[in-house]
Amino acid sequence: GMQTFGEVEKGQQDEAQYGVLGLLEIILSDFANLEADTNAAEAAAAEAYERYMVESKRSKASMSKEIELNNADQATAEAKLQEDT
Repeated sequence: GMQTFGEVEKGQQDEAQYGVLGLLEIILSDFANLEADTNAAEAAAAEAYERYMVESKRSKASMSKEIELNNADQATAEAKLQEDT
């Protein structure tokens, strides 16, 4: 091993006993895990987006209806004011 500040650095010789193929298998496994995690996160984000869009549409419809009713009330009040004057 390599001498560093009084301690012997052994590195990862045990893991390297399989050579390049072993390293490639580890990389492949890490990539597969990363891909699975990414796909799961993407699916969760897509679901959250869909829920957000549904809620936003409901909220917009509710606000639009409220504005419509307020405008009708305002028109009624203005008409009544015109009659009273």
